[in-house]
Amino acid sequence: MKTAEFARSLGLAPPEPFTRENVLSRLKAAVDYGFTAALGRRGISASLWHDEVLAWNRVLEEGLEEFDTYPNYGLPVFRATAVKYGFENRIGDDTGCEWRYADNWDD
Repeated sequence: MKTAEFARSLGLAPPEPFTRENVLSRLKAAVDYGFTAALGRRGISASLWHDEVLAWNRVLEEGLEEFDTYPNYGLPVFRATAVKYGFENRIGDDTGCEWRYADNWDD
């Protein structure tokens, strides 16, 4: 039985083809959710999205696969990925390392 048939037999959607376009679609969603979590200072969520963005960057191997820094809830990797692929960059020209994004900054 093929994977797609097996998935359907369980009532699941068949797996997506492993293409660059599908990876970029998943990466875009992860960056979007990552920005939301990071800017909301939701540490566990931001950390999980950070790891997913790093994983997709490693799959793509287009220059961000060695980017492994996590200050301020992962904002630097979310920004770098958004800029590279033309996704929405919610922090503009900031690097993500600015003090206002830190844990103890009081809005």
